[in-house]
Amino acid sequence: AGTGPDSLKWLARGPAKSITAVTASTGMQATVTDEVSRHLHPKYDSVVVGNWNDATFLSGKSFDIVLADYLLGAVDYYAPHF
Repeated sequence: AGTGPDSLKWLARGPAKSITAVTASTGMQATVTDEVSRHLHPKYDSVVVGNWNDATFLSGKSFDIVLADYLLGAVDYYAPHF
């Protein structure tokens, strides 16, 4: 949540079996993908665009760990009245 390239590179160096990075901006998705793709596994890792206002976003998914990098700032910008 609130995905940034540096935090995603840090996370990719760890033991995670898969990573789902979330951003609300297609521009940030492109930036992060360009800067971090060589650190990510193409089959298991992804950078997705979505908004927490969408009740179906990531529906049916479960995660062992949630890293909230810049989550409050992102919510304030993309969903200020959520």
